[in-house]
Amino acid sequence: MSYDITKTDGTKIYGDAGLPEGETDSIVYKESNINGGLMMIGKLVPEYGTDQSNNFLRLLENFSNDIFPDDPVTGMIFYKNDEQSLFVCTDEDSNWKEEGKSQREPEWTKLLAIQFQKPIPPAEPINGDLFFDQEDKKLYIYDSSVEAYVLIGPANYKNKKEISFFGTTSRAQTNFHSQINFDIGTTNLVTARIVASEKMSDDYIATHSGGRRPECSAWIYRLLVNNYKISDSESSLYVSKIIGNPNFELIGKTEHNVSEWTVTPTINTSNQLVLSCFGLGTDSAEIRPEDDHVEWEIDIDIVKV
Repeated sequence: MSYDITKTDGTKIYGDAGLPEGETDSIVYKESNINGGLMMIGKLVPEYGTDQSNNFLRLLENFSNDIFPDDPVTGMIFYKNDEQSLFVCTDEDSNWKEEGKSQREPEWTKLLAIQFQKPIPPAEPINGDLFFDQEDKKLYIYDSSVEAYVLIGPANYKNKKEISFFGTTSRAQTNFHSQINFDIGTTNLVTARIVASEKMSDDYIATHSGGRRPECSAWIYRLLVNNYKISDSESSLYVSKIIGNPNFELIGKTEHNVSEWTVTPTINTSNQLVLSCFGLGTDSAEIRPEDDHVEWEIDIDIVKV
């Protein structure tokens, strides 16, 4: 008797005759000398345990090898050791004999994989290969039309830092300060996006606002801060200094008390950049902070070299 071994779609691998009794047949690797692939086990084959265990292991490792299988089936997943990548067989070329070929010419498609290396990208890439530069923290994709890796993003991340500050100002606390540290020996381009918005309680609006709407304003501050070692000192003392004139851009504001709101950059004794924010919703000392105060949000990008 024989075994009928079929694919998922019902195609018989050995035709109507099936796999003969007492025989085994190697698939996946046939034409090479590799002792691998899968073993089809016919009925009444003695001592088949080794072949069966090898089958499970090779399925588990996705036929891990440096050489593509010469007798794959469509849909097969193969792990290529030397490229550290997964491939899927998209065409097993089952008609190779009818077409007069001397051997199969299966098609393999590389599955999405990201190579993590620093800083040199993998050699011999194919179109669509992804490469993550661990040193610069950038992701690239290989474009065969230009024969080069093309940056996906971020545009600048290697030495970029993002931080945010939140605070309030009122009659009880007229100033809000954000303190920014710098790595020693670095030059830092600081971009601060600042938004301030007056918050009124319902009671205050009903009794004191005089019908006016809450005030608001937004700015963008750009400034260059250099942190450097003191040249005439034998110690390892570093200082921070604002270089040139900060670029201050008003994005928009309302018309009343907001005209007195300010943002001032300074360097403190700890070599930190301090952005000091001042803003009052009203100049009346009788108003409680919870009834009328200004909320601040400062989002900062720092690019350092």
